[in-house]
Amino acid sequence: MKKKLLLTIILLSYFSFIPAKALTNEQNALMETANAYYRKGKNIQYCTYRKNANFSPEEATKDKEQFTVCSGFTYNSYREALGIYTPKTTANMTAAAYNNKSEADILLQLNKTEIPSNFTNTEASVTNFIKSLYTTYNLQVGDLIIIQKESDGHVIMIKEEILTNGEKTDAKIIESTGNYEKDSTKITKGLSYSDTGTIKENTLSAHLKHFYNSGEYAYFTLYRPLANNNGTYNKYKCTLKETGLNAYDPTNYNCTKEQKSYSITASANTRLKYPSIDIDKTVSGVSSTIIDGSIVNLNDMLMYTIKITNNSSSTYEPITVVENISPYVDAYTESGEDIEENTVTFTVPALAPAQSHTIKYMVKVKENKDNLDKIIESTGLVDNTIKTATIRNRINNDYTDSSKLKNAYESLKNSSSNTGINFINEVYKTAKLDLNFNLDNFNIESLINTSDGSEYNTISLNENNEYAKYILNDYFGAVYTKSNGNVYLKYFKTDEDNINIPNRANRIYKEHLKNGDILIYKNSNDTKTKENGTYAYIYLDNSFYGINKLSDGTSKNEFSVTAYITNSRDNNTQNSYLNTLLGKDYYVILRPSLVNNNQYVEIPNTANNKTHYLFLGGIILIISGIVLFIESKNKKYIKTSI
Repeated sequence: MKKKLLLTIILLSYFSFIPAKALTNEQNALMETANAYYRKGKNIQYCTYRKNANFSPEEATKDKEQFTVCSGFTYNSYREALGIYTPKTTANMTAAAYNNKSEADILLQLNKTEIPSNFTNTEASVTNFIKSLYTTYNLQVGDLIIIQKESDGHVIMIKEEILTNGEKTDAKIIESTGNYEKDSTKITKGLSYSDTGTIKENTLSAHLKHFYNSGEYAYFTLYRPLANNNGTYNKYKCTLKETGLNAYDPTNYNCTKEQKSYSITASANTRLKYPSIDIDKTVSGVSSTIIDGSIVNLNDMLMYTIKITNNSSSTYEPITVVENISPYVDAYTESGEDIEENTVTFTVPALAPAQSHTIKYMVKVKENKDNLDKIIESTGLVDNTIKTATIRNRINNDYTDSSKLKNAYESLKNSSSNTGINFINEVYKTAKLDLNFNLDNFNIESLINTSDGSEYNTISLNENNEYAKYILNDYFGAVYTKSNGNVYLKYFKTDEDNINIPNRANRIYKEHLKNGDILIYKNSNDTKTKENGTYAYIYLDNSFYGINKLSDGTSKNEFSVTAYITNSRDNNTQNSYLNTLLGKDYYVILRPSLVNNNQYVEIPNTANNKTHYLFLGGIILIISGIVLFIESKNKKYIKTSI
C-alpha cells in the first residue's frame, strides 16, 4: 500500500510539472512573426482609419510609422508567416463563424443569449471558463478569440499557455489594441499615440474581464485557422447582403468558403533560423538632414544604416545581406565590397545573444539633370528572404527663390482684405516667380475623389484636376463620415491576393517640406480647433503661415510643424503638430514649383565644384574621380560607378 501511495505521489508530482506541449513548426513561425511586430514598439500605432493590412515588421521604422488594428495585426501575422489570409475585420470573422459553424476551424461561437449563462466577470467564473476552453477545445497557440459587441469588436491571439500547479488555468495573449496605457496621448480623430507602441501582451483572463465589464457580449468566437492539419486552410469571404445593413450583425452577411493551401513562408523560415531577429534600416544625410521620403539634390550624399540584432539566447551563424543600389546614384562601401549589377553584398558575422551588428554604406546622387524628379528607391534582402525597409527619396527638380516668397509674405501679412486661399494666392503673385500657378479656382473637394460606390468609398487623387500636377508626392488625404457613422480615409490599394483594402494617409514630417509648399485643408465643425471651413498656409522656415478666420471670429495665422501635442513629451518628431493633419476632413500639400517655366537652376555647391569635402564623425571623405579614399584608422571607402 505504501509503495502504491508513493508511486501515486511521484506520478502526480511528475504530471504536475509536465511542460507545455511543444509547438508545431507553423506555430513557431507564427509566433516569431507576431513577436517581430511586437518588438517594433512605437513604430507601430493603432488607428482604425489609417490601418495598413500589408506590411512586414521591417517596414515599421522611425521615419515610416505603420498603423494597424486588432484584426490587421492577426491578418498580417498569419499572412507574413504562413500565407494564410484570415478575414480582415472582427465583423467578418464573426460572420464567417456564424455561417460556417460545422467547419473544423470554427471551434465555438456563443451568441448574446448563451454567453451570460457561461461566463461572468468574477475570478472563479473567468478561470472556469478558460479551463473549459482548454478541456473542451484544446485551446492552443495561434488560436484567435473574437469578442463582438453591438457596435464594435476585438480579436486577440493566444501566445502561450499559463499553468498553475501543472493545470492550464490561463493564457498569455498578444494583440493590437487601442486600450492604451497611461503614456498615450490623443492626437486627433481616431488617432492616439503610445510611447511604447500599441501591440501589447496581456493575459486572457484580464482580457475577458475587461470586455465583460465594458459592455454586453453579442458573440464570442473561438477560431483556429490551423485546424485542418494538412497544409490547407479555409479562406472565408463575407459581404453584406445589402448596403446599409448593420455591419456588426453576422446574420446580415453572405459568406463563401474556399480551401487554400499554405506553408511556412521563406521569410518566416529565416526568422526560425535566426530567432528573435530584429532588422532596422534607415537613411540619413551626410552633410544635410535627410530621412525616408525627403527630397534630395544632385550630388547629395546619403548614408544607409542597417542594424541587425540577436534578441535570442542562441548564437547566430553568419548572415548575408544584399542591398539593391539605385541607378541614379554611385555607391561607396567602407570595406570595399564589390558592387555588381546594382547590388552590394555584406556578410554579418556570427552574433552572440544580445549582440548587434551595423552595416553602413553611402551613395552619391549622380550629377545628371535627366534624373530630376526620379525616385531613388533602396531595397534589400536579409538571408535572401526578409525584406529590409523600402526607402524612397525623390530627386529635387525645382529651385524656388525663397527670399522672394519671404519678402512677399512679410509685405502682405498684415492684410485685412485677403484671407485663407486668397491670401496665399496673393503671396505667390507678389513674389513674381514666373510660375503658371494661381489658386483662383481651387476646390479641395474636386481635387480628391471620394466616392466610387464601394463598401468603403475609394479616396484617390483626381488626375484630371488642373492642380493634380502640383501635389507633393502622395501628401493628400481625406477623412469623411458616412451615414452609418463610420469614418474612412484615403485610397484603396490591392494586395497580392487581389483583395481591395483601405490604406492609410502618409505621415508627414517637416523634413519632407521646403519653403514655398502650400498646405490647404478643410475641417468642419471642430469645436476644439474652432475650425469650420477651408484653411490655407505657406511653408516658410519651419512653420506654415497664413491668415485664416476661425468660427469664433479670431484668426489663426500659424500652423506649427514643431509644436508638440502635450507638454509631457520629450522632443519626438512623431508627435509634432503635423500629426493633426491626419484628422482633418481633407488635406493636401501643393508645391507650385514642381511645374515651372524656367530651366532647372543649379544649386550652388558649398565646396569646390570638383572636390567635395564631407565630414562624418570626424572622418573626412575626399571624393575625386572614380576612387574615394578615407584615411581613418587604416580604413578606406571605395567607390564603384554603376
